[in-house]
Amino acid sequence: MSLKDSKSAGHRSDVESLNDTATVFQGMPSFFRKGRVNRRLSYYFLIGGREWTVFVGPESCEVKQGKTIDVADCFLETTDEIFLGTLRGDYLPSMMDLMQGKVKTNRPDLLLQFKKIFIDD
Repeated sequence: MSLKDSKSAGHRSDVESLNDTATVFQGMPSFFRKGRVNRRLSYYFLIGGREWTVFVGPESCEVKQGKTIDVADCFLETTDEIFLGTLRGDYLPSMMDLMQGKVKTNRPDLLLQFKKIFIDD
């Protein structure tokens, strides 16, 4: 299932219309899928100059505005356009994006896992 199909799966938001990063982070708890991760993980996001920290575990998802952890398991820095396009499914970051610094992360594997915690493939 793609993000575009998630409304029909019972999500409260129409993800096709996501065009605001703050809305995405505020809505993350409603997209959370219990049991998709077997340990507590922390994610730090710097998206379009705004900071968010997300904690996920086997049974919970907590989103906080700002950087609330010194060292996260995974961080992502990118633009609003790349972040939102990736979530909507109409943009796939390339190796060139990484090489040019348009997408910065320490753990690409945890970013892929993060998406799977919220979205059915």
